[in-house]
Amino acid sequence: LLSVVKEVKLEVRPLLLPHLVKLTNIIEPGLTKLNWVSHNWKEFVDKGNEAVQNFKILTERVHDVYVNRVLEVLRSMQMIQLHTLPDNDEDPWAIECFCGKIEAVCRNAAIELHKKSLMVEEAVEEILSLVKRIDIAPEGATTEDGFAFEDQSAGEPATSSSQQQQSDWSLVWECFDKPHILLSGGMAKAMQDIVKSAVGDMRRYYSRKIVDVLVRVTRTSLDALRRRFAMEYISERTPVFKINSVLIIPKVGIQPTLDEVQEVLVRVGKNIVSVSKGVGQWTAGEVQVTKYCIFMYDIQKQ
Repeated sequence: LLSVVKEVKLEVRPLLLPHLVKLTNIIEPGLTKLNWVSHNWKEFVDKGNEAVQNFKILTERVHDVYVNRVLEVLRSMQMIQLHTLPDNDEDPWAIECFCGKIEAVCRNAAIELHKKSLMVEEAVEEILSLVKRIDIAPEGATTEDGFAFEDQSAGEPATSSSQQQQSDWSLVWECFDKPHILLSGGMAKAMQDIVKSAVGDMRRYYSRKIVDVLVRVTRTSLDALRRRFAMEYISERTPVFKINSVLIIPKVGIQPTLDEVQEVLVRVGKNIVSVSKGVGQWTAGEVQVTKYCIFMYDIQKQ
């Protein structure tokens, strides 16, 4: 039992706490009432083993969704680039070509980020559905854990318990490291509010993770462009723009002009920043209206 419970990942422990309380309630009679001469000890052992196995299966299913469909997708989102530059063996681009390539990259990135955000939201909703729907208690076993989830959406204001998430969740984590403290029943009522808000807290936490990813990829692309245009000239590196010299008697000018180049860079920066507008907000499982058309319109106006 202890090895199974300790394997639960910290991030999902508040969601699985009601199941842990139910599990400890199932095995408690073996510590307080039954002995080896009791007539129903075999039935108790069988139900206890079944409850532990059910808890293990639930944990494995939650971990599978969490690791492969939440964490991995978030990592893949961080790898998406919102910019493009000519390779070292490539000819410099015309300024119009540079704008077109950046706009195409931003459009595709917005679509990809939105799809991945939906994938993370669906995975989070599946985890919440699993912990609310599955009952680890064997058939015929009666348990009273006293816990009930409150279904809060990602956009609702945080409660006082979620604002104190760090200290409160440490108590939950301790219950998984030392599940015997739940046998007294004293901790269950004290953590009622934490469990009730666990669903809303998880939605809010990972919706903020999506925002963090959007900020990171935006900043990464802007920094990459800034470094490329601010660095000293290196002969081995391909220039970004193709600049033409134009004879304007009695002077010599360049096309495009420096002002035009500056305007293009500002426009490209706005396009990159606008990518986040193409990623819809989470709706707690409700039907979501995509923002692709709004994003396209914003890019075309700039």
